[in-house]
Amino acid sequence: GGGIQSQGGTSIFVNSVIHDNYGTDLGSGIYLENDARSVMINSIVSDNNIYCTDTKYSVGGGPSTIDISYSIIEDGSGEVNVVNGSEVNWGEGNIYSSALFTDANNGDYSLQSGSPAINAGNPNGFYNDSDGSQNDIGYTGGNGIVVTPLALDFGNAGVGNNALTENIFIYNTGNDSVIFDSYSTTNNQFTVTNPSLPVTIQSFEKRSLGVHFIPTSSGDQSSTIQLSFSNLSNNNGSFSAVGTAYDVPSGDIHVPADAPTIQTAIDIAPDNKTIVVAPGEYFENIIAKSDISLTSSGGPLQTIINGNNEGIVIEGHNNLAYNFTLDGFTITGGNGAYYEHGASAMYLEAGSTLKNLIITGNTGWGNVITLYPNGTLIENVAIFNNVDSGTYTFDAAVYIHGGGSDGEYCVIKNVTIAGNEGMYGISYDGISNEHDLNIINSCIWGNEQQDETAQIVFGHGSNNPTYTINVRNSLVEGGTSAISYSSEGQTNVSV
Repeated sequence: GGGIQSQGGTSIFVNSVIHDNYGTDLGSGIYLENDARSVMINSIVSDNNIYCTDTKYSVGGGPSTIDISYSIIEDGSGEVNVVNGSEVNWGEGNIYSSALFTDANNGDYSLQSGSPAINAGNPNGFYNDSDGSQNDIGYTGGNGIVVTPLALDFGNAGVGNNALTENIFIYNTGNDSVIFDSYSTTNNQFTVTNPSLPVTIQSFEKRSLGVHFIPTSSGDQSSTIQLSFSNLSNNNGSFSAVGTAYDVPSGDIHVPADAPTIQTAIDIAPDNKTIVVAPGEYFENIIAKSDISLTSSGGPLQTIINGNNEGIVIEGHNNLAYNFTLDGFTITGGNGAYYEHGASAMYLEAGSTLKNLIITGNTGWGNVITLYPNGTLIENVAIFNNVDSGTYTFDAAVYIHGGGSDGEYCVIKNVTIAGNEGMYGISYDGISNEHDLNIINSCIWGNEQQDETAQIVFGHGSNNPTYTINVRNSLVEGGTSAISYSSEGQTNVSV
């Protein structure tokens, strides 16, 4: 990164010039890595070079993402080196020729009169030059106002449910304060709810705007929302908002009768709602939600959720899902290689109930399922023939970790965990409170974690709590000798 290096996080480049930088490796202009996310608007990237070569790498790194629009990338995609799974999204209005600086050799990066950058920036009024004309690409353009994102997608919503909220951010990079005093919307189902107006945004200050979607009628909904500044009327501009609303039945939500997909049903379900899924195979990667029950009408042999090898099948950790019930499905086709927390089938929070499930055919690195111990029940579940191809030595078919309150417990009842490759059967690991583990009427057999013979391992958090692992009326390959300490060296456990 001879010009800019970004390691993770989000960065925004607006009306910037990145020119004539040298690097020793990839990305002489910009180098993104460690899942960095960047947006480039109205900017110029040119003549950046790697030492000792003639190749101009202006954007590189990985695995990361950059969205480029209304910018000059000299030589186009030839300027961009994409490595290690990175992604470059080419938006509207890009130009792939010289910016025609006035005198770049002497540090004058203003634009010649014939420059293709003049009046070629994003046409949204937010980005207008101070005279009200369309933005000039490069550092001379704009009036110091940056609004992002310019499009909100609320996804699915239930009519009559609580409002969905997304945020728009206004950056004031100018020397003077700006006053945002009013807005208008073409659809009253979309409103700006905070802050209270008018609001003053000081120089080099960022303010967020909360935008609500409260659907009152079903169907695809959209709005154009205009923001007005009392002291910068030349920079009044707009952004779009869309969402799809569904009527929510008073009883259970049925898939596909009431909602076309499982994810849609979850999205529109209020708290304590039950979703009933008809028999069939559903190719979805699901984002779970707290306090709902997802059940099938036909049982696990007839109702399959298939992750299609595109990531974890059911995600409930990045989007915290507490007290989630899953009952009556086959869960397959998960790939933990595409999930940063290392699980292939599911990752759920405390209070999870898993019943009448078949979990098989999930691959990649990581655990098959990851759960928290407090209030968790796994009953009548078969977990078999899953593969962990990673190198971690603590992965398991069922990985349980974390905290809660002393005295809570986890129950595994009538469960078979067998024939899983590259993992223990159960890892009760990283426990931070006094949570007993109860294994009843279950079979833990033939799970292979590298050269280890253990089927069940256990450990502790930093406070080394006291807890008990109760194994009753169960079949564990290797007997008591296959229930062992993890590498943490737990000292306060009885089995």
